[in-house]
Amino acid sequence: MKAAWRWWPVLLGGAAAALLGVLWAADRAALASSPVANSGRSNFAYDGSEAGTVLTTVPSASEIEPALEGLVDLSLSHDQQSFYVLDGMAAKVYHFDLDGGLLGEMGRRGQGPEEMEFPSALRPAPEGVWVLDPEAGRAVLWGAAATVVKSWRLDDGGSGYLFTPVGEGLLIASASPFSPSGSPSGGPFVYRWDGGTSVVGAAPGVDLELVPADDRQDRLFGLELARPGPGEVFAARNSGRLQLWKLSFDAMTRQVTELSSVEVPDLAAEAIAAGVDPKLPPDVKYRPLTGVHVVGETIWVTTAGAGKDLLAFSVPQAEGDRVELVLPGDLYARVLRDAIVLPDRIIAISEIEVLVVERVPASLDLGVESQ
Repeated sequence: MKAAWRWWPVLLGGAAAALLGVLWAADRAALASSPVANSGRSNFAYDGSEAGTVLTTVPSASEIEPALEGLVDLSLSHDQQSFYVLDGMAAKVYHFDLDGGLLGEMGRRGQGPEEMEFPSALRPAPEGVWVLDPEAGRAVLWGAAATVVKSWRLDDGGSGYLFTPVGEGLLIASASPFSPSGSPSGGPFVYRWDGGTSVVGAAPGVDLELVPADDRQDRLFGLELARPGPGEVFAARNSGRLQLWKLSFDAMTRQVTELSSVEVPDLAAEAIAAGVDPKLPPDVKYRPLTGVHVVGETIWVTTAGAGKDLLAFSVPQAEGDRVELVLPGDLYARVLRDAIVLPDRIIAISEIEVLVVERVPASLDLGVESQ
C-alpha cells in the first residue's frame, strides 16, 4: 500500500509499548487522599493517581458497532463535554460523550468532498473538529451535523502530521515523522488560514530551532502540539530528548513572537527513559510521547508507550507547581495509543478499542523521601 509507511502510530505502537520506564514501582492501593513525594532535585511536589475500574468499553462485549479498524488520535471537544476519536484506517471520526456513548460519526474513505483518504490527526474547534489528511493534502473541518464546514488544501509544505488550531487558522508541524531534522518548508511550522499557507517566521530575538542538527540520534518523530489559550501553543518534542516549550504566536504576522522552555519534571523525564526500538537503527532513539491535551487549565503530556509505570504527567507552569503522575494500572496490557486525563476518569484508546476508566488516587513509591 502506497501509504503504509505513513502509519507510524500503528506500526510503532507495539514497539513503543515495550519501551522501559522502570524508575519506580507503584503501589496500586487506592487511598483516601494523594500522598506527596519530593525528589530533592527540583522544586516540584508529586501527586499520584492511576487508572481503576473500566467503566465503558467500545465496542462492548455485547455489541460489535462501531467496528474500529485502526485508531490513531484522540481529542476532547472544544467545550470539553465530549470527545472525538479518529479511525485512520477507516477514514472516519467518531464522537462520544464522556461516558463513552456514541453521539455520531463522520467521514468515510474516498476522495470526495465529505471523504478522507488517510487522516492522521484531529483537534477540536468551536464548530466541531479539524482533521488533518496528509495523504489527500488537506485539512477538513467537520461540523456538529457531520457535514464539512471547511476544506483547505495544503499544497505549500503544510502536509505534516501534527497540528493545532490557533487564531483563525492551523499551525502545522511541517516535517513528517520520518523526516531528518528540519523540513522542506524551511521551518518547523507552516500556518494555514483562509488566505493561504505560509512558512512561520520568528520575531527578532526568537530562535525557532526546535530540532537539533543531528538527524540520527535526535531524528524528528514529531512535535506534539496543543493550544492552552488564544495565541498560545504548547509543544512537546517526541524525539531523542524530552523537551517542552510554550510559544506565543501572532496569526496576523504569522510569527512566533516568544518561545520559552518549560522545565520537565525530573521524575517524568527519568521515567520516560530513551528507548531503542529494535526495528530501528541502533543510534535512533525517541521518547514515546503520544499526545498533549489541555483539560481546564492543566496541560497533560501522555506517554502511553513508556511502560507500566507512567501513563501521563501534568506540566508545571510555575515554580512550586504540583505535578500529577498518572499510572496506567491494568491499562498497560491494552497497548494504548493515547489517553486524556480528566478529574474523575481517564479516556483511552488502543488500536481497536475506546475505554472510559475510573481515575483513583494512588500512592507513589519513588525511592525518595516523602513529605
